[in-house]
Amino acid sequence: MEILRKSSSLWALPILVLCFFINNGVFVDASHKVYMHLQSTTSHVDASKVHRTGYHFQPPKNWINDPNGPMYYNGVYHLFYQYNPKGATWGNIVW
Repeated sequence: MEILRKSSSLWALPILVLCFFINNGVFVDASHKVYMHLQSTTSHVDASKVHRTGYHFQPPKNWINDPNGPMYYNGVYHLFYQYNPKGATWGNIVW
C-alpha cells in the first residue's frame, strides 16, 4: 500500500506541470460582471398574443429549432439556429 501512495504522489507533479503548459500558464478566474448598458429596461411584450413568450428568444413567425452557439462578437450578440421561413413545421430549414 505504501508503494501505491508513493507512485501516485510521483504522478501528481508531472500532471500539474502538464496542465500548466496545456493552459499556457493562463489562469482564468470566474467573475460576475453586470454591464448595465446592455440590460434591457423595457419589455416589448404584446399582451394580445397570449401564446407568445416575453422572455425566451423566438422568431416573429413560423418555427425555429436547435439553438446553438450563442456568442458575443464585435459588440453584437449572435444566436445560430435552424429556421423555417415558409412554415411552422420542419422542412425548408435554413441556418
